[in-house]
Amino acid sequence: MNFQKLIDTISDAFSIFDFSYIISGGLTFLIILYDLHYHQIDFMFGNLTITIICGIFLSYICGIISWLCGKNIRRLFCDTNKDFEETYDYTMSSIGDTCRTDLTPITKHSMEYEYMWICLCKEEKAKSRINFIHRFWVMQATYEGLIFTFLLSVAVLIDLRVMDNCFLECFKFIGVFLLLIFIIFLCAKEAKDCARNQIKEVILSYYLYCYKNRI
Repeated sequence: MNFQKLIDTISDAFSIFDFSYIISGGLTFLIILYDLHYHQIDFMFGNLTITIICGIFLSYICGIISWLCGKNIRRLFCDTNKDFEETYDYTMSSIGDTCRTDLTPITKHSMEYEYMWICLCKEEKAKSRINFIHRFWVMQATYEGLIFTFLLSVAVLIDLRVMDNCFLECFKFIGVFLLLIFIIFLCAKEAKDCARNQIKEVILSYYLYCYKNRI
């Protein structure tokens, strides 16, 4: 029995974003439960099995919402289109724009990028490279989801402080608040780096596995 083939089949059954949904969604869900507990609202359906199943389902939903919100929050403070164009031009110029003759009919960089990705997916030799590039997408989605998660943590922290003045001393409260803000900016930076790396990897992989095989 080919265990590697079995592992690949199981992996393909899940979206590449499932990992990011589980990480950010689970943490977001726990933060919400923690805040609700302080408001004397407990998450329990009477049956432990049903509660666990509902908790997993709601965590996944929270993960999707966290990613969507985090992605759009990052776009508010970062010009992702400009960043894409700069990274695309820089990478293409680094290989001497030799690929552009293969992409002449396409006028927009975003469409060229999509074309490269489609061609790359058709190459059997590039399969391992595609799996490597997928990791950048997963990590970008994870960091974008965590942006919202930690932003929610800030809101919950303020809510608990307003509700209970004894919740953390003043200096501890300020320290935790600043730490969460720092983590939000750190997640945004890492998401940006992952986005840049995946653009570079797609272009360079296309040049190596697709373009060079045609010349």
